Amino acid sequence: MNANICHAHAPQLAQPRHAFTTTSIYKPRLSLSHSFSQSPKDPINQSKSFLLEKMARLSLIALIVLSALVAVSGRQFVRPTYNVNGRVYCDTCRCGFETPASTYIAGAKVRVECRLRQTGEVTYTVDGVTDNTGSYKIQVVDDHEDEYCESVLLWSPQSGCAVLEPGRERARVVLSRNTGIVSNKRIANNLGFQSDTTLPECAQLLAQYQEVED
Repeated sequence: MNANICHAHAPQLAQPRHAFTTTSIYKPRLSLSHSFSQSPKDPINQSKSFLLEKMARLSLIALIVLSALVAVSGRQFVRPTYNVNGRVYCDTCRCGFETPASTYIAGAKVRVECRLRQTGEVTYTVDGVTDNTGSYKIQVVDDHEDEYCESVLLWSPQSGCAVLEPGRERARVVLSRNTGIVSNKRIANNLGFQSDTTLPECAQLLAQYQEVED
């Protein structure tokens, strides 16, 4: 009985405040790529990337605009060209003008000549030769709006028709775009040399002209 009483009044041992367990703690290992992908983005780097992308776009736009300007300016400064066309005849009737009896001279030399209006100084010349039909085509470079230009006879290969016909040795041509003419082709009046002799049929031809005048 005493034993039971002692057991009932025996002091209780205090429970420890911290309990220790043997359970192991798992700590996952993070790879380097995983840690970077999960890390928050740096606002400074974001700003730099945005600026670089914007600069690249602006540079591309500027390059396109510059190329377009160069192309346009190149077209604007293309030197204009003109083709002066005409024929050289031989006045076989010595009428002073071209007639149905006139023949055309192959190998005649012609010059396109431009002069200053104020002083008459020659500023541009280019030569050409007639073909088998007595026609010539001379290319002239640049606009000559402020100049007076003409087709001029220089020489005839026909010894019997080598005298310049008065009033027919020059022909005016306008070599400018500011004339309303769209084409670059310019037609000059025919130029003539005078034959040393007249053809037999010229008498009848001149009689026809006389009848028309009367």
